Amino acid sequence: MEESPFDRVEEARIPVRRTWTAESILGYLYSTSFAAPHLFGDRLPTLETAVKERLAALSEDDTFPEENEFLIRFGRRSGR
Repeated sequence: MEESPFDRVEEARIPVRRTWTAESILGYLYSTSFAAPHLFGDRLPTLETAVKERLAALSEDDTFPEENEFLIRFGRRSGR
């Protein structure tokens, strides 16, 4: 960005903390283009069962905490 017309670049880091469940993980996956439900056809129930079983083995209370951060870059023109 600094080599573009937007030569005044700033960054902001925004911490993100979420707690996922098996259902919210599946919901997120289904909202993506690579795991949309229609792509699985009649195999969708098998996928859901497999995901829920695997996740259940990783969490006794169906919670999956995520700590992440968004990096946002702002570019402005210096007004030359």
